[in-house]
Amino acid sequence: MKKFNILDADKPHRYKVSTDGEGSGWTKRDSFLAFADKQPGQVRFNILDAGEPHRFKVSTDGEGQGWTLRDSFWAYTSARPDTTKFNILEAGDPHRFKVSTDGEGSGWILQRSFWATRVLCQE
Repeated sequence: MKKFNILDADKPHRYKVSTDGEGSGWTKRDSFLAFADKQPGQVRFNILDAGEPHRFKVSTDGEGQGWTLRDSFWAYTSARPDTTKFNILEAGDPHRFKVSTDGEGSGWILQRSFWATRVLCQE
């Protein structure tokens, strides 16, 4: 299994999912473990980025329309023992995505969800 961090940065406020840690203005908000290879009942999620402003998204879509593939992981699309639901949300102005255990609100609209093993953040 591979550890992924959920990070955010300001100006404009945006999120990314990465194996990288904090730095260059990014602050870790959460983490999860996901599989690098397909397991029964899982779907591949791609981590992509685009510029102006630099932002990231998690999607089952591939590259295109300005998005470049950076990494991927395999996760469940329904609850399994010892997993947590993570939501993929989208907002505009500027167009951006986030991954969070939060639901819709404050301009964020649910696009999809996945279940993975949550890693509690160490302060």
